[in-house]
Amino acid sequence: MGIFLYLSTESLYPKSKEEIIKEAREYIDSLKEEGTLKAYYKSKIFRTPYDQQWEGLAFYSRNEEKFKEIRQYLLEKIQESYYENLPQQTEELLDLLSKDLDKFLKKIIFLSGSEEDFLDVPIFAYMNPEKFFKRFLSLKNSQKRKFINNIKERYGYLSIKSNLLKEKTFG
Repeated sequence: MGIFLYLSTESLYPKSKEEIIKEAREYIDSLKEEGTLKAYYKSKIFRTPYDQQWEGLAFYSRNEEKFKEIRQYLLEKIQESYYENLPQQTEELLDLLSKDLDKFLKKIIFLSGSEEDFLDVPIFAYMNPEKFFKRFLSLKNSQKRKFINNIKERYGYLSIKSNLLKEKTFG
């Protein structure tokens, strides 16, 4: 999109900046509707300041306000898409609790070799407490103990604790 903004500025592209922005927003909206954007939430785009390049390709017009506007719109739509999908992800996580406690824990707390998909995401706020406790009660006593000993780690990291405040009302 940045290259189109640049070319438009130089009168080398027939569309105006407003038209380019409108088309970019429509394209982003279509990606959100088809479910493509949610996968990018935990990607590099949110973990580091990718405001100058993406995957080795430099952005043209990255300092232009119109470019910043559409980039911000993209980031917002990625985040919306991710959070809208959390109820579905809780079902998958509940299945994992029943089938593989270690994998479940690796998704919600920091453990060696963990995936940490939901380390700083208030996933329990989107989870049905009755379903969770039903699954939890079906665990062996040793698994329950392991869960309880490990879940404390979830709320021990100061840097992510504020992100998890929505979970305060879980259960």
